[in-house]
Amino acid sequence: MRRIRAGLSILITTALLSGVAVAGSGPAEKDKGGGGGGGGSSGGGSSGSSSTTSHDQSGADGGEDRQLPSDLKWGGLVDMRRAPKWYKPWEVGASWETHALVIQNDVEGNQKLVNYFYGYATADITEHNRIGIRLGAFQYAIADSTETGFRFDDVTTSYTRLIPLPRKILLKVSARLTWGTSFISQLQSLIVEPRLAISVDKTFDFGRGGSFSVDLRTWGAGEVVKYATFQGGATPNPKGLVGGLVEVEYAMGFHRALSIGAEFLTEYIWYYNVAGALPAQFAGTVADANYPSQPVQQLYGGEVFVNYALPRFKKIKVDIKVAFANGDPTMGYTSTLHDGVGHVYGFWRRSSQVYAALDVHY
Repeated sequence: MRRIRAGLSILITTALLSGVAVAGSGPAEKDKGGGGGGGGSSGGGSSGSSSTTSHDQSGADGGEDRQLPSDLKWGGLVDMRRAPKWYKPWEVGASWETHALVIQNDVEGNQKLVNYFYGYATADITEHNRIGIRLGAFQYAIADSTETGFRFDDVTTSYTRLIPLPRKILLKVSARLTWGTSFISQLQSLIVEPRLAISVDKTFDFGRGGSFSVDLRTWGAGEVVKYATFQGGATPNPKGLVGGLVEVEYAMGFHRALSIGAEFLTEYIWYYNVAGALPAQFAGTVADANYPSQPVQQLYGGEVFVNYALPRFKKIKVDIKVAFANGDPTMGYTSTLHDGVGHVYGFWRRSSQVYAALDVHY
């Protein structure tokens, strides 16, 4: 099943949303709702920057974005021969994340500890048009005797249109293709997942240098698979999904490199109607008259986090993030249905975790 497979968290610095996993059923594609604005924070931490002309325009102290002189623009392109030294229309980065479940002795087969690594590259082909590519890999603490514990994630390519609006609001429209190159995607027979996402970013400046940013995102995707079931068995594959996310973050006025934030995500998934089969999380309800076909599943998750941007070394930027999450693309999200009964848990043992992320980008 697409939502229960091993993989971003940052696809591109303005890419949107997310692959989602069922809690306790294994990792999903590593991109939580997009890996938000401001490349660096995994799991969607947003810098709140409204930059639309370069990945590297804001000062190291988090000051105002520097705008490219209008006489350097021609048809949306930039004359690089005359551009300022600070202007850089591309970015490359790499990240290392370590995720550990809070409850270690009752995980029902889920991984207690998972490392996730990924690299990405983006380029602004014009002032408001960005393309990107991303590839990640998982390292599991438990592996088969013939395996190393490493498994590649899917390859993701994207295009994002940046649309600056009045009052320093930034609208982003992103189209993304996730190619089924990972081990689990091949078992699922996934060919490609096309996804369309929209986000709106707004930053509110306060006195003494503090700022409060809000990021609203919504997305929809379809699953192009060869077979309606996972690994040729009875578990149905998803055929489409819609979701949304809200994230808030506050940058400290006394030290803007330090910020705290929170986010909440939910997603609805539709499955192929395979006779006599239900997703694994509905075990025991196959004969339930309330489910004559595959039920629509709702997933949810949230987290609180602390983010710190280290002082820049030349143009190399390093971000560190520590978070407590109830649901994450690496360890899985929580479903509102368990054995056919609706539940909402504030703390779910198979997805509640702490994680740390180190992101280096240039």
